[in-house]
Amino acid sequence: MPATIQQVTSRIAKEGGADAERLAAFAERLFAKADEAFFEQFDADALYAMARDGLAFVERLGDAPMIVEARNPTYRADGWEAPFTILRLALADRPFIVDSVRNELRRQGVELVHLLHPIYSMRRDAAGRVEAIAAPGGALVEGSERIAFELFVVEREDDPARLERLSDAVRRVLDDVRLATDDYQAIRQRADETREYLQALRARGAQGRHRERAEEVEEYAAFLAWLLDEHFVFLGYREYDLIDLEGEQALRLKPGSGLGILRKTDDSGYRAPVPVRQIPDGLRERVLGGRVVVVTKTNAESTVHRAARMDYIGVKQLGDGWQVLGERRFLGLLTSKAHLTPAEQIPILRRTLRKVLELDGAPPGSHDYKAIVEVFNSLPRADLFWADAPTLLREIRTILSLEQERGVRLTLRPDPLARGVAMMVILPRDRFDAEARRRIQQHLASALAASHVDYQLAMGEDEGQVRLHFFFTTDVLARDIDLKGLEREVADLARNWEDHVRERLLQTHGEAQGRRLAERYLRAFDERYRADTSAGRVVRDVEQLEALGDGVVRVDLVNPVDERRGVPATLLRVYHAGTRFVLSDVLPLLENLGFRVLEQTAYVAVVDGAERGIEVFKVQDQHGDAIDVRRDGERLIDASTALLRGDGEHDRLNRLVLYAGLTLRQVALLRTLQMYYGQLVAVVSRRFVNETLLSHPVAARYLVEAFEAKFDPDLALPDDERAERLEGVRQAYLDELANVDSLPEDQTLRGLLDLVDASVRTNYYVGRVAIALKIDSHAVASMPDPRPRFEIAVAGPDVEGTHLRGGLVARGGLRWSDRPDDFRTEVLGLMKTQMTKNAVIVPVGSKGGFVVKRQPTDRDALREHVKACYGTFIRCLLDLTDNVVGDRVVQPPRVRRYDGDDTYLVVAADKGTATFSDLANGIAAEFGFWLGDAFASGGSQGYDHKAEGITARGAWQAVMRHFRELGRDPMTEPFSVVGIGDMSGDVFGNGLLQSPHARLIAAFNHQHVFIDPDPDPVRAYAERSRLFALPRSGWSDYDPAAISGGGGVFLRHAKRIAPSPEIRAALGITVETLSGQELVRAVLRAEVDLLWNGGIGTYVKSSLERNADVGDTSNDPVRIDANELRAKVVGEGGNLGLTQLARIEHARRGGRINTDAIDNAGGVAMSDRE
Repeated sequence: MPATIQQVTSRIAKEGGADAERLAAFAERLFAKADEAFFEQFDADALYAMARDGLAFVERLGDAPMIVEARNPTYRADGWEAPFTILRLALADRPFIVDSVRNELRRQGVELVHLLHPIYSMRRDAAGRVEAIAAPGGALVEGSERIAFELFVVEREDDPARLERLSDAVRRVLDDVRLATDDYQAIRQRADETREYLQALRARGAQGRHRERAEEVEEYAAFLAWLLDEHFVFLGYREYDLIDLEGEQALRLKPGSGLGILRKTDDSGYRAPVPVRQIPDGLRERVLGGRVVVVTKTNAESTVHRAARMDYIGVKQLGDGWQVLGERRFLGLLTSKAHLTPAEQIPILRRTLRKVLELDGAPPGSHDYKAIVEVFNSLPRADLFWADAPTLLREIRTILSLEQERGVRLTLRPDPLARGVAMMVILPRDRFDAEARRRIQQHLASALAASHVDYQLAMGEDEGQVRLHFFFTTDVLARDIDLKGLEREVADLARNWEDHVRERLLQTHGEAQGRRLAERYLRAFDERYRADTSAGRVVRDVEQLEALGDGVVRVDLVNPVDERRGVPATLLRVYHAGTRFVLSDVLPLLENLGFRVLEQTAYVAVVDGAERGIEVFKVQDQHGDAIDVRRDGERLIDASTALLRGDGEHDRLNRLVLYAGLTLRQVALLRTLQMYYGQLVAVVSRRFVNETLLSHPVAARYLVEAFEAKFDPDLALPDDERAERLEGVRQAYLDELANVDSLPEDQTLRGLLDLVDASVRTNYYVGRVAIALKIDSHAVASMPDPRPRFEIAVAGPDVEGTHLRGGLVARGGLRWSDRPDDFRTEVLGLMKTQMTKNAVIVPVGSKGGFVVKRQPTDRDALREHVKACYGTFIRCLLDLTDNVVGDRVVQPPRVRRYDGDDTYLVVAADKGTATFSDLANGIAAEFGFWLGDAFASGGSQGYDHKAEGITARGAWQAVMRHFRELGRDPMTEPFSVVGIGDMSGDVFGNGLLQSPHARLIAAFNHQHVFIDPDPDPVRAYAERSRLFALPRSGWSDYDPAAISGGGGVFLRHAKRIAPSPEIRAALGITVETLSGQELVRAVLRAEVDLLWNGGIGTYVKSSLERNADVGDTSNDPVRIDANELRAKVVGEGGNLGLTQLARIEHARRGGRINTDAIDNAGGVAMSDRE
């Protein structure tokens, strides 16, 4: 949980007394889903008081249906204050609470800043005191009830009267919510009873003189059944009776009939009977005559669930003679499922459609028939329920007649209840855009003095027109509207999209540039883009596409207002050249930045014949709120741009851009620290470090600030003031850690600060993508022994690595490692060996290793990628190394040093880098490095180790000595060998060519296992020579014809291998089947004269060691113990093939073995001389 919650719970534990347990439970649930922005607004004192007062507020609920309070907390009364108003409410949990209150805040013009809405499972005593609260995700408390406690943080209001009005308004809304939800099933029951009543009415009518109306009633009964099938949210029900009042008819509500929001009768004008003659004409006609069922819209907006005009369904109560006796009235909202159902499938509407088709006479299946159905389905549902068939047919025919014309037409249909007018505006499609719609709507609403507007767009695939359907709530009568005048005004307003965009371009960029851009872009966009995008937004998109040029991607971030739904969201607009992004690639990238992607829309612009894409992602933060573009926009744009270009890494740590206010570069620094801490502390995973930083974003920011205070070369402060600033940030960081409850998290965060403290140089400010840290190894508490003098950690999107030096004057190779999780452990072991070997010439040893990330599958592409990663690694090392110019030591630019002069840096070839020395020396030349081509041994200006075979030849001398001590001569007599490596390698390949009498029975590398049970030494030697001479080779390239009977080449990771009898005899095994890994172990256990190690990895450990002690997890499945090793002689051309304890154990059992440092010292000695 966030540190601030921990502070609150800690304070509760200290000060809560007997209430501590339940108050802590209340607080944890209250703040569980609060976002970082919330915690930035309130300190721990405020949060403690908020939780304390919240629990007390809930206990005030008692038996009341709800309590609501809007107030401004003060220090005197509450112990805290804030620049906001706090709206609190508590009631039994039920649907629609949050949506309904949010809608009311919008109606009141109150801006919502934060919202907490936990649901508690709690047990209360008779007085309302909370006795127990269930933990989040825990079991329900026995005898519990679900209580909703809502805390709305809104813009501050200091007027007490307005605060009281706000509380009263929310109380009224919640009362409606309570009534609607309490009575929901009862209202549904009334709807089902009404359906049964209509069925009975239909049966009665079918037998008498009302047969024609009986068919209509049957459709109404089906409509009620359709509503009950999850097509309607029932909010209210009430009945009305027609009674005799002193000899005349009067209408009154039926006492006690109300349910839901219609249970309250105070606001009804029919509590007392109202003579029918006094009822307005339209309403009187609806009550006494017309349809048995009336479906229309109310003028009133729903206060429950959705802020929209409610749907009204009135069902007449008819007597035996079908005379009107009263009405059953339902109020509610059609569901989204209802709006998605084609009109032709909805009872009542399908009957209206049949009448329209009958009136038109279009033959079924004809073009006109299909066109009428399509247009009918596109019309607003609310209009269809109350419009008659002849009126609808006239409108449909008007629509169809204008299909191929470019005119503008208005139609008008008065509401039968005289509550407003429905207007349809027909426009040519190319004259429509979002801005035109807004202008037309605003103009018509103003002309009609409308208090409310409903809007729906219809745009068929094959039509050359669009239709804007409006309903204006107004007191203006249809007969008083100048329809032709309004039509002319709308036509003038409906200038097309191109007109508006051209005008805005000219306004923004001037005459010449505006015309150039208009000519280039007006016809570039597709129709969907035109329909969705306003002219102002187009100008911004054009500017982005212009700036894109031949680039890969640009990003913009804007906060629109969703007019119809009010959904808080931000639009991330991505501009790119070429084909669309693959959504499954982009979504994780955006989610890792902290975005919650709601939807995506793609547009294509064809500019000068080339495609440009605009991808629009509607996003929120993880708490469902819009992004604060003013505060976070620039950082998020920069981060999104870099990641979409493929310039950075994307994992969950990138969320700190949003959560902690960091740049992507700063997050990369944290990733560098995370990577290296994981290399030092094997039990800590990168994921754990990431999640720790994400859980403590404030600490993450302080860590970056401490690093910047220490190393920023642009920080214009004297050293003492810089040190003072650094210490201040460090102390703030440590203060933040005081609130971390988890010991592993605390240790991790302290370990990361330890790395910052121990860093003495960095290239962070040099401008290179990959980040390098030079670390004083003796200053790091978590550093395993033995400790180098210095080490350099390198981390970038494509490469990670380390370079360890035993002293200021040290030399050793750089290798391409295949151990991403523990390459430092591998390099440290090699450095220890190098220290021994370098005793021959150079005082101490060094070693470097790097892993390649994002590896291509193509071999040639992979090799080029490895070279690029090696070059990045070399440049990072040189970024942090002093140079010598003349007789002066020159420190690297933009690097602050916290150590002394350090000019000696030399490297050598190693596994995977044998041919890279010229590349390294070329980079040294770029830097003007003082050692020139002496920087990297080997290469075109130095010794070629593979050509000289120096390492293998030196190790072979050790092997021959072992054989001589056994009375054998490997240069004149056959001897059996198993090997680690392949013929493409320097050490393995040269070693297996030292004697033509070597009988190589088996060997393996990281991919294959080679078995030649009974080799012909002459033929095998020739084949090995051929492979060695190839530019690159593996065991799969070995000529099968040169392998003896029963032998072959097998995949090291094969699930099942059936060894031949010859293989079983050669390796001394009896099993019929085994895996590739088991076959490798069999090779290592083989009884042979020589085990030749020319590969990578540790394959033999002592029987007293665990695999975890070895530090080579990738070879754990194939490693054997020294007491299983049966080779008489071990030649260690490669490093670390056996652990030191394994060597001792094998020697004690009679095996002939030195150490790798002795066997392969020849290559080191030659490089030292070079």
